[in-house]
Amino acid sequence: MATTQDVNRQKRLAKKKIKREEKNQRVIYLDKAQSEKLIKESLEAVGKFPIHQCLIPQGLFANGFGTAIIARQINDEEVIVAGFMLDVYCMGVRNAFLRALEISEYTRTIGRMHEHENFGLAEPSLVLALVEQCAEYADQLGFKPHEEYEEARHIFGAIDPKECTETFNFGKDGKPHFVAGPNDAPKRCQRIIERLTEKLGADGFTYKLRKDA
Repeated sequence: MATTQDVNRQKRLAKKKIKREEKNQRVIYLDKAQSEKLIKESLEAVGKFPIHQCLIPQGLFANGFGTAIIARQINDEEVIVAGFMLDVYCMGVRNAFLRALEISEYTRTIGRMHEHENFGLAEPSLVLALVEQCAEYADQLGFKPHEEYEEARHIFGAIDPKECTETFNFGKDGKPHFVAGPNDAPKRCQRIIERLTEKLGADGFTYKLRKDA
């Protein structure tokens, strides 16, 4: 049988545990200079701020291209934003960035992008699962994500992609489908097609080039 001393000790330990958890969950807001320093020197902290907004384009798999956005609020005036330009048909994460923006600037930027991408709100776990699986699909084809991908993905923090119940079908009509983008020069397109041919055979993929590619 537990004594009064044991019960009191357990209560004290429980209170200490609660205080530790509250400390770990406390949000520390930063000014602009601190937020810029945070990105440069302490990427691990980026994913601990509260979610401000998560967005994905509604027609992503119909169009093949689109930008997934996740923003975390670091103070009353700023957010840290990560963007992932996705090619869900073939090339994976074509572009990625991590930036600190004023909320007003972020809102204007999303407004301009919305004119072309028709964003919709999404759960954080869905955005993470989509981005990671898109990168994995392209990696299987021999294409690595954008050079800033690893930095930008710090924004996901402790988000669990297993909480996403959606399934994604990458490629087009059951095959990888390379679509030349505006920055894909003719020589680059040729190398991509050669790599896909070597990996999948001439009939294992489809492609669409620009008229000047």
